[in-house]
Amino acid sequence: ADLQSRVGREQSAIFDAQALMLRDPALLGAALRMIEGQRIDAAGALALVGEQQAAALEALDDPLIAARAVDVRDAISRAIQHLGGKTARRQDVGELDHPVILVARELTPSDTAQLRPATILGICTTQGGATSHSAILARALSIPALAGLDEAALSVIHSGDLLGLDAERGLLYHLPSPGVRQQLTQRIEVQRQERSTRVAAAQQGQGPVVIGARRILLLANIGSEAEAESARQWGAEGIGLLRTEFLFASASTLPDEEEQRRRYTGVFRAFLGDSHDARRQDLPFVVRTLDAGADKPMPSLASVIGETVEANPQLGVRGIRIHLAHRQLLEQQLGALLRAAAETGINLHIMLPMITTVEELNAARAIFER
Repeated sequence: ADLQSRVGREQSAIFDAQALMLRDPALLGAALRMIEGQRIDAAGALALVGEQQAAALEALDDPLIAARAVDVRDAISRAIQHLGGKTARRQDVGELDHPVILVARELTPSDTAQLRPATILGICTTQGGATSHSAILARALSIPALAGLDEAALSVIHSGDLLGLDAERGLLYHLPSPGVRQQLTQRIEVQRQERSTRVAAAQQGQGPVVIGARRILLLANIGSEAEAESARQWGAEGIGLLRTEFLFASASTLPDEEEQRRRYTGVFRAFLGDSHDARRQDLPFVVRTLDAGADKPMPSLASVIGETVEANPQLGVRGIRIHLAHRQLLEQQLGALLRAAAETGINLHIMLPMITTVEELNAARAIFER
């Protein structure tokens, strides 16, 4: 959920896949049989069975599928830490306070998800490839990455050494000369200028879409502050849908009205930009209130709505039906949205999910008006 707020829903779905791996009946069944038959603890059984599954994947001829062995080991290792009641202390690369190029034998997806472009300028690994989930996440985070480095490099390169990374050409410079450093610095500046030019062209060259006599707005669907900024940079004419689930899914406890206001304000300002262009304030910004339910379990909501299992979540207690059963949820969310809109001047539109009757709409409207 934290990753989704930075790079979007598509890339963060990698961890949905890892969660499914941990619910695999074959994995769990084999671990339980090992616990019962060999009388070993849960963490040990899961480690053995997980490694068997990872090794089986790794042996496949298809490199894309074989690369998923890293995901199995990543998910299993984190589950084992919970089962053991303690976590192995590893350096948290998300806490670095100065810029570095990270050199490692391998980075798991959960390692890569911690990376911040402000401090991790590039990553180099001896294992992995362009189709690994770590590489996909690095691209989404705009962090240059190089895989397949010679294993001997790990014994030559030491922490604190000066490095130059040219990921486009597949080159890593150890203790680069002043000439190489100048060349790489110039190329970085050229790339920045080229990107700025592309963004400016997208914003200026985009003419209105007209079909017959009707103007068609090109709107962006977003789920994070990062996606709101991308929508602005690439010339979106408004937001067609902000999914507010990102805020609730990323919290272990229910965010109160003030926390929601702060997060919505951040998303609104990301779309408006630093200049707060008055023309952008006129563009529509559609926000959908929380669409949660049995098919979208969220830990932060469990204390309010409880745990439910429904045969058909589409017809069960979800969307507006949760709001009207627990009205404080809707009151807090609408209050936070209205305050954030007043603070930023955004042209706010509110969408209510899963409306099925006039009575539901009237009840929600009454809360909004109050």
